[in-house]
Amino acid sequence: SSGAMSASNVVKRVMTVRQWLASVEPRTMPRLIDGKWRKAEIGAIARAKMVKQALRDGTVQLEETYPVIPTFKGHKHQRERPMREAAIAAKMEDMPKRVEEHKRAVRLARREFKERERRKNGLPPYPYPLEE
Repeated sequence: SSGAMSASNVVKRVMTVRQWLASVEPRTMPRLIDGKWRKAEIGAIARAKMVKQALRDGTVQLEETYPVIPTFKGHKHQRERPMREAAIAAKMEDMPKRVEEHKRAVRLARREFKERERRKNGLPPYPYPLEE
């Protein structure tokens, strides 16, 4: 009969492990069915045994592997050092001005504090003006 195939007519399709697992995956992975998670029908150990058997039978071939050579991107502080040094250099350029502003602010705050204390204690204000 034409419906039945003989073993000589069957061509064995060779797949890679990934292709083969894609066809087997619904049974080897947990699935969400009707809002409920169902356990994998085939566990990881059984799946690994299936892959090994398929490799032995020749149903599956291992795909070519390429070595992955990780690139060392360095430590974060080493990568950021040039940016940090540039920022420090920019701040150091206007540092004398910043120091003078800070000293002036500290003097003003001290003077205002002393003026408040003098008013609180009923003393007259300082007779000399605040130098700018």
